[in-house]
Amino acid sequence: MRMTGMAMHVIRTDGFLALYNGLSASLCRQMTYSLTRFAIYETTRDRLSQGNKGPPPFYQKVMMGALGGE
Repeated sequence: MRMTGMAMHVIRTDGFLALYNGLSASLCRQMTYSLTRFAIYETTRDRLSQGNKGPPPFYQKVMMGALGGE
């Protein structure tokens, strides 16, 4: 069964709002995961750029991305 067929089956049997079952858990996980990654990246960037003028060099950006899981 294709996606559209499955969506129609779910709507017929359980109603339109059944398409959103489980979405809240997925969004909660994604928000916490993404916010943690961005927080690590931003904190590392701020600490490495203290006293520096201009953007950090490429190797530091790579290191910050690796630490933050970007």
